Amino acid sequence: NPSEAEAAGYASKQCCRAVPEDAAVTMNYEPVTCGANSCLYNNPSEAEAAGYASKQCCRAVPEDAAVTMNYEPVTCGANSCLYDNQSAADAAGYTSDDCCNAVPDGVSVTTDYAPVTCGAKSCLYNNPSEAEAAGYASKQCCRAVPEDAAVTMNYEPVTCGANSC
Repeated sequence: NPSEAEAAGYASKQCCRAVPEDAAVTMNYEPVTCGANSCLYNNPSEAEAAGYASKQCCRAVPEDAAVTMNYEPVTCGANSCLYDNQSAADAAGYTSDDCCNAVPDGVSVTTDYAPVTCGAKSCLYNNPSEAEAAGYASKQCCRAVPEDAAVTMNYEPVTCGANSC
């Protein structure tokens, strides 16, 4: 248990939830990483048995995958899974259509919430500073509707601003 692990000198970030021995799990090999510690499981069934919800997991890059070593991070899929580059995302089963440029580690961005969508895939960023850090020019982005905005559901398309958003 976590208390015993701590007493043995392990920090919580060094530990992963174990799959209970009596858990009924599938035997297929579709590796996933889950949680803040990127705990590796053989498949989503094992991850679920260990207590993770599907939205807490990402497809893992197979250990034998040949991927490039460049650092150009992307986020992919509904869970915004982070990979070092598109080659790693491809190895995990995503295509470039499933992924958006991510803000590289160590790049300073503002923390205000003024969401924008950018590029042909309408990649969502928290603000223009994040979008720029991910490689988008302001003319490639449009203001996005904040998640908590109350809007009507009628269909009346409009374009706005210099970027024809």
